Amino acid sequence: MRQFPTAPHPSRASRMQAFVPLLLLMLCCAAPGALHAQVSTSAGDGAASVQVERNVYAAGGKVQPEAPVRGDFSGAAGRVELDQPVSGDAALAGGSVVVRAPVAQDLRIGAGDVSLDSTVGGELFVMGGNVTLSPATRIARGARLYAGELTIGGRIGETLEARARRIVLDGEVGGDVDLSARQIELGPNARVAGALRYSAPTELVMAPGATVAGAITRESGRAEPSAAARREGPAAAGERTWGLRIAGWVGGTLLFLGVLAFAAVMLLVAPGFAARTADRIRIAPGPALGFGLLVALAVPVVAGVLFITVLGIPIGLMLLSLYPGLLLLGLLLGVLFLARLMSGALRRGRTDGGFVLDMVFIALALLVLTLLSNVPVVGALALALFVLAGTGALVLEGRDWRRRRRDPLA
Repeated sequence: MRQFPTAPHPSRASRMQAFVPLLLLMLCCAAPGALHAQVSTSAGDGAASVQVERNVYAAGGKVQPEAPVRGDFSGAAGRVELDQPVSGDAALAGGSVVVRAPVAQDLRIGAGDVSLDSTVGGELFVMGGNVTLSPATRIARGARLYAGELTIGGRIGETLEARARRIVLDGEVGGDVDLSARQIELGPNARVAGALRYSAPTELVMAPGATVAGAITRESGRAEPSAAARREGPAAAGERTWGLRIAGWVGGTLLFLGVLAFAAVMLLVAPGFAARTADRIRIAPGPALGFGLLVALAVPVVAGVLFITVLGIPIGLMLLSLYPGLLLLGLLLGVLFLARLMSGALRRGRTDGGFVLDMVFIALALLVLTLLSNVPVVGALALALFVLAGTGALVLEGRDWRRRRRDPLA
């Protein structure tokens, strides 16, 4: 197996900055194509980057790529400056994010301060404190913006949805606009090709020269049911209930198929790891549940503590982004444990039946858990126990893997 180049050992002052790149490296090693990953320290001051094929993942105190990115780019740091073009998607998080170079596809940003002065070939999604889109900004498709203070210049090709304390729209929008804020202003350069709907305690302020081609509708608060809706009565309510049920069934089916596909990938890629980790729940159920509960409680707490400092924000965001995947992996390992338990009971202790037979028992185990989860209280408790046990077994297997690496003869 190809060995990854090792980044220089961090000093005491840079250990916190090096923690995020290490997490990124671990994530990339677990992903397909990780054997082509390369680690470098050219992402910016006090930062490191991991390249998987054409995609680049960078984190640290300051992230600033020094060369064009031929694939996707993900950066998390105290300050992120993107002044090199990105040929794919870009996902940026930090205390401050500045984008000056074009992004060919979608751009997603989460930061305290956001400044965008470039072009985006896809959609734009931003969550931040102070968000500014310069007059030179060009968004090919739609934009969803959530901020405290929001200033929108340039041009957005399709629809715009924005939520903020104060919104100043002084650019062009090629579609409909949906705004919600305490204070909304349309500057002299505002041009809306579609309708404008807004929610605010006061009327919006339109500067001379601002134009809206469609209707302007104000929603002062939650609308009361119309007379027609009241006349519909229980029949319409019943139809809506059935609609929600159908949506729930569809969502449950997709989740079932997704977990089943994930299990198939795990059995094909790492069958030994899957079997060992699932068997740990049977061998040591107490420690597995204990470690699983500890991880489930500790990750949100640690992420909350990291949000206190600007440097810790990207680490906290990364922990929270990995958290659902960790719990999903725990659920999968819990399902594998139940499948092996059922296989052993029905096949007189034998659990190695080949890929097809393993998938049959996994599907049966997942179906049992799905039906059990519909039982009030008991179902939710059982599902939580399987998730926690699988997560704890994953932690125990990781701990023993590290021990085996330190002492191969142990």
